Amino acid sequence: MTKTSFTTSPSSTEDLMQRLEKLRRLAWILNAAVRIPGLRLRAGADTILGLAPGGLAFGTLLSLYIVWEGHRMGVGRRIVRRMLLNVGIEAAVGVVPLLGDVFDTVFKADLRNVALIEEALARTTFQNNAGSVIEKNPADGLFYPSRSRF
Repeated sequence: MTKTSFTTSPSSTEDLMQRLEKLRRLAWILNAAVRIPGLRLRAGADTILGLAPGGLAFGTLLSLYIVWEGHRMGVGRRIVRRMLLNVGIEAAVGVVPLLGDVFDTVFKADLRNVALIEEALARTTFQNNAGSVIEKNPADGLFYPSRSRF
């Protein structure tokens, strides 16, 4: 795995795909890891963290990590602001006991932010040294190296 600095975009398509997969997993764990019996909802660690003292701050830091990674991956300022707004809304409502946890279960800011990152990257072309690009497959919504460039 290549080491990247805090201010550079991914150096290769493989690096970008690894980072996206890591963010997807983190967002899934935070927002949708557990199915709520009897309801068509999923909850994650973020909901459970909100019940513990100091858990809201820890969950917010994990959400801000997703925003930071999106910034490092090269998404635009407008998208970063939208992502920060999502985290801010989740944190502001999360201060209210119990209601904040219910809101977090429904709002899912981290999954929203990963989707924003993926949409922004789908509109942007990233090229590595070999000239291959990454593109989004509409069938499954995942990113793959472009076959048209090989």
